[in-house]
Amino acid sequence: MSAPAAVNLDRLGPFCRLMPFNAGDVLRRKGQHYRDMYLISSGCVEVDREASAGAAKPIVSRPGSPIGEIAFLRGCAATATVTATAAGTALVIDDAMLAQLEESEPDLAAGLLRRLAEIAEERTSENLIFTPKASARPQAIDVYLCRNKEMLESAMRLRYEVYCQELGRRSPHADHERRIITDDLDASAHVFVAVEAGKTIGTLRANASAKARSACSRSSMG
Repeated sequence: MSAPAAVNLDRLGPFCRLMPFNAGDVLRRKGQHYRDMYLISSGCVEVDREASAGAAKPIVSRPGSPIGEIAFLRGCAATATVTATAAGTALVIDDAMLAQLEESEPDLAAGLLRRLAEIAEERTSENLIFTPKASARPQAIDVYLCRNKEMLESAMRLRYEVYCQELGRRSPHADHERRIITDDLDASAHVFVAVEAGKTIGTLRANASAKARSACSRSSMG
């Protein structure tokens, strides 16, 4: 199987934040949820799927290769632990960057998302092939970070079903026409959903305090 074509970094560079990393830095940890992904621009990383003891760990060094695209696109937990084996840099892709790219360069944004989807599909197939059957069985319940409007609304509907219908309580944030519960905090929250057999059965919302958001903002600005 041929390697996926690299993404054009020259055109994407002006829209992205550049993140330096050192050898030994963990860029992704399997099982954790993230709201961004990386495109390697220099350096080298090792991908550990934790499939089996002694299994070969792929090395990624090609400029433009994505790291964390499966979790970023789907909202699932990271499928592998990615550790830098040599210092380098990566472009950060997140929702804010994509929104700016779609407004300024819609064709470039569409091409990037199509390519990421192709690479994610190919890597997902490789994970199923090289992971032992016992480990490849899907879990009864999967947890996702909401990555689109539909996923977020499924969490809002479950809140309504439990709080207003099952418990019979009133909420000032309930929209009885749409049968959802939402408020302003959803816009800045990490909202997770637990899904079983295609049905949302649980949800959790995490919001950082104003102090924590301010500290994070100062850190990202340098």
